[in-house]
This record gives sequence, structure tokens and C-alpha cells, in this order.
Amino acid sequence: KLTGEPPKEAVALAKAISIHTRIDVVLLVSRLVSEGGDVSLEGEISAWRVTGADLGEEISPGLVLGGLDAVIEDLAIGESRLADVPGAIESGSLSKAEAARMIARGMQRRGRRGRGGAAASAESPEE
Repeated sequence: KLTGEPPKEAVALAKAISIHTRIDVVLLVSRLVSEGGDVSLEGEISAWRVTGADLGEEISPGLVLGGLDAVIEDLAIGESRLADVPGAIESGSLSKAEAARMIARGMQRRGRRGRGGAAASAESPEE
């Protein structure tokens, strides 16, 4: 069960993405119950808005999940595993530079704008 605070590593990643891209990030944390190798739908899902280096207050995970692709919801509630999603990449297998390039490409394709309406420019940091 979640202690009311998201995992420190997840917060650090969300803050880094938000700072780098200059867009707000939603941190979604799913804690599911696992019994005998089977994942149960019991557990807790929580969400926070991250703006730059600031972790905001908790927001409704139901509203967050309602606006996402069904694949994300299936992952969050344990109905699917990352390995079952075509084209999925394990984030731990990427270097910081590779991750930054992927985020930058995604922003360019979608024409995202940073906070304050300015177009976000994401440059890859040095490894």
C-alpha cells in the first residue's frame, strides 16, 4: 500500500522530464497486490502533477486514466505486462541521452508547447 508519498526515484524522473521538456508531467503510481504470482485488482493507484521541480498535490487517478489510452490503464491495473505491449521499451535499458532524444522526438511530432505557451525545445544532455 502506498504511504501517501510517491517513490523518490519516480519523483526524480518526473521532475527531470518536466524540467527538461518544460511541460507538466503526471506521475501515476500503481501498487497492486500479488498473490502466488497472480496480480490482483486490489491495491491503490495514485497520481500527482509535477511542474518543473515541484511535486504538486495528489490528483484523481480516475480522471488521469480516463484520458489515456486503454493500454496504459491495463498496465496500471495489472491486466497487461510491459513485455506484452508491442514496441514497448524498458526505460531502465535507456541511457539519459537516449531517453532525452525520445522525449524530444515525441514533442516535435506532437507540436507540444512548453509552460507559458512557448514552444518547448528539448536538447539532449551529455551523458
